[in-house]
Amino acid sequence: MQPALLLPSGQILNGSRVNDIQTSQALRHTTSLARDDDFPARLTLAGVTLLLTLVHVGLAALWIGAMAYSLFVAQPAVARTQPDPVRAEEYYREFATGNRWRVVAIIAALAASGGGLVMVASGRSATWWLLIGAKTALLAVGAGIFWWVSWRGWPRRIFALPAEIPAEQARFRRVALALMAVVGLAFVLGVVAAHP
Repeated sequence: MQPALLLPSGQILNGSRVNDIQTSQALRHTTSLARDDDFPARLTLAGVTLLLTLVHVGLAALWIGAMAYSLFVAQPAVARTQPDPVRAEEYYREFATGNRWRVVAIIAALAASGGGLVMVASGRSATWWLLIGAKTALLAVGAGIFWWVSWRGWPRRIFALPAEIPAEQARFRRVALALMAVVGLAFVLGVVAAHP
């Protein structure tokens, strides 16, 4: 059995003669690939882009998933098992304990990984830049909402009188739904930007 060579044109060279011009073109193409001095740089750039993309998408999915789990699984379970809003508030406070700085870290890492992805992007269209600008604005809005929840709304909720707790819980649910919508829309814009 003779070795065969698949040419870029789709023809197979297996001992029989193929047009000499096609053969010489195929050999020149193969030789130029073997001497591609830029290949390690492109491989490194592709690796960095992949890593940044995985971090960025993973963090966004983590944030959206955590909010969805809290809003649609944990909080309804608490409400079912503790119908008294004042008693349920103890569980909500326990769920929230220590999460402020975790979310701040997620927001900071999303901004950093998104900035890194913008830095490695090249040759992008005006539409791509508009989508990234809108995505950045949505991240800023989401960070602002989270700031309000953490440093304005939460202290107010902690010191609420028992009669005020149901209204505070309802307000937090509305704000959490808005935050989830903002982060979700930013996620969608990122997917649209990545697939022109």
